[in-house]
Amino acid sequence: MQNFLVKQRLFNIWRSSFYIQNDAGQDCFQVKSDVHLLFRLTIYDLNGQPLAKIKKRYFRIFPRYDVYSPDGQLLFKVKAKFSLFTRKAKIISKSPDYNGLKINGNILAWEFDIDQGDRTVARISKKLLKLSDTYSVSILDEMDAVNYLAIAIIMDCMHHKQKGAASKIGGLAVRR
Repeated sequence: MQNFLVKQRLFNIWRSSFYIQNDAGQDCFQVKSDVHLLFRLTIYDLNGQPLAKIKKRYFRIFPRYDVYSPDGQLLFKVKAKFSLFTRKAKIISKSPDYNGLKINGNILAWEFDIDQGDRTVARISKKLLKLSDTYSVSILDEMDAVNYLAIAIIMDCMHHKQKGAASKIGGLAVRR
């Protein structure tokens, strides 16, 4: 199991970038927002190679985000589901690795489990008593770390919207 740390920026700028760190505090991935009016993020390795792209889909009853490979192929969709006392989402994909994954969270959206059948493959936990929102992401399969980190960023964007003109353009950030 591998652990990552994601922190939310206090002040959101037009184009933001941030690093995702491993549990040893070393930078592992960089996330940058596009300079567009629409929500788009790209996750890069430390050499600047794109690994995944996140796009928000508009004009939906429930929020939906799509995750693409670097060559533009749709990997999976994350769709919020209606639920009264919990936060839920489902993942839709042509790939059997991701199709049928379910995301279950508590009512405050501080804890999320990503389940495949009866097995938890990743856990997203909000750290309390921090100056900015900080999330710990524990991933069972290290090969799919980038895609599960993309899901963690999406869940934050779905459930912890900021007020203001630059709302969630760039989303999470730790430092430049």
